[in-house]
Amino acid sequence: MLPGVNATSQDATGLFGGTLSVRGFNSDQIGFTIDGAPVNDSGNYAVYPQEYVDSENLEQVFVTQGSTDTDAPHIGATGGNIGIVSSNPKDYFRIKGEQTFGQLNMYKTFARLDTGKMLNNTTTAYFSVSKAAADKWRGDGKADRLHIDAKMVTKLSPGNQISLGILYNDATNNFFKRVTKSQYDKGDYYYDYATTFPGRLTPVKGTAQDESKSVNGVSRADYYALQVNPFRNALVTLNGSFELANNFRLDISPYYWYGYGNGSFGGYLKEGGTGVPVTQVRDLNGDGDTLDNVLMYRSSVTRTHRPGITTKLNWQNDMHKVVLGLWYERADHKQTQPVTGVDASGNPISIWGESAYALDGNGAIYQGRNYQTITTVVQPFIMDTMTLADDRLKVTVGLRMPHTTRTGTNYPSAGTGLNNYFEVSRSYNEVLPSVGATYYLTPEQSVFGNVTKNFRAPANYTLFEPSRAQDILPETATNYSGPRFSDSELRW
Repeated sequence: MLPGVNATSQDATGLFGGTLSVRGFNSDQIGFTIDGAPVNDSGNYAVYPQEYVDSENLEQVFVTQGSTDTDAPHIGATGGNIGIVSSNPKDYFRIKGEQTFGQLNMYKTFARLDTGKMLNNTTTAYFSVSKAAADKWRGDGKADRLHIDAKMVTKLSPGNQISLGILYNDATNNFFKRVTKSQYDKGDYYYDYATTFPGRLTPVKGTAQDESKSVNGVSRADYYALQVNPFRNALVTLNGSFELANNFRLDISPYYWYGYGNGSFGGYLKEGGTGVPVTQVRDLNGDGDTLDNVLMYRSSVTRTHRPGITTKLNWQNDMHKVVLGLWYERADHKQTQPVTGVDASGNPISIWGESAYALDGNGAIYQGRNYQTITTVVQPFIMDTMTLADDRLKVTVGLRMPHTTRTGTNYPSAGTGLNNYFEVSRSYNEVLPSVGATYYLTPEQSVFGNVTKNFRAPANYTLFEPSRAQDILPETATNYSGPRFSDSELRW
């Protein structure tokens, strides 16, 4: 409903994900947080909203268009940020349940338990679990999602409290086929991956079997069951707010993000090969030779360990509200691409790509890529909000200085052609000022303006490109907004 914000979903349920743009910036140029913790992909800043909080547990979703908040924990946001705030537990005992049914075998079962006040009325908590599924609206396949949210809030004393939040998501989706307009025009409204499997070739020693050849115009690799996206993720947040003195408050927010899963698709791998052993392929179909081109399941696996912490010291009087803080994060991002087996019916032997591996000439798992990226961020920031002119004028000035270091390690792999071990490191440092002012003409009308500089560090995959790409500079943006009258349709 917001001007300049455009959201789309791949289906009516949202289980298959979607896209978002704000003033023309894509979702991977916008920072996303859940209860203050960043949830963009730490490598390429992608966003996966189907992994986030159940809508029944949402307290607020706010959008900062264009200007990224000074205290926001982002290194990839040139187009603003979006914050998701989960609801707090109720003060009273409650059991809540919801059941939804729909077409395409859609259902969602949701249950939440609020404990009410406990531990001498200092603590409240809730735990919720949901199970949802739906078939694709075109082609075969489905989405299947298990989700858990939990939160506990403890009031230590007046003005002092801590809250613990836990999110867990386990989902498996079949992909929708991405097609060009010309391909779409040749098909029909429901054009998608193949719904029937042409079958496997019988292995024969001494004879080359080529499963890449289509059968009656149908490619084996195009079978829908091979286009799968299983992923598990968890987020733990801890937010503490402590009153140090009458005008001083300390906020400490550590967090930990974990993600593991893959986007997979059907493909072909040719046995044998020349060159170094890492590019060679051992017998895949068990016929005792290395002459064949075999249907396989290729998984682009990502595993992320991402701890971080934001610390803020707040001071205020009648005219100033000053925030001085530091954000630190260390993201360990491992990306591999194993190739695993397919059964006689065209289904992957393991949707997680964790068994029936193809082996290279060294006897190791054959990899289409094998990267590890460590991204370390240290971002000090300061912000002052001044109230002037008998509370009619508010001026905010801020400064953040993100220092980002990406260190990439390439382990020899076949698919990238990077057959040698190497390490590469790049640092990206920026000084990002902001200034904004709001003047209240009346209690109902205001006019505002602001200028903010943002930056976006290069995605981690640039470290593994040829040398010129490794030296790509950060993307920067200077955003200007205002003025606007809040109760009028008039806009500039």
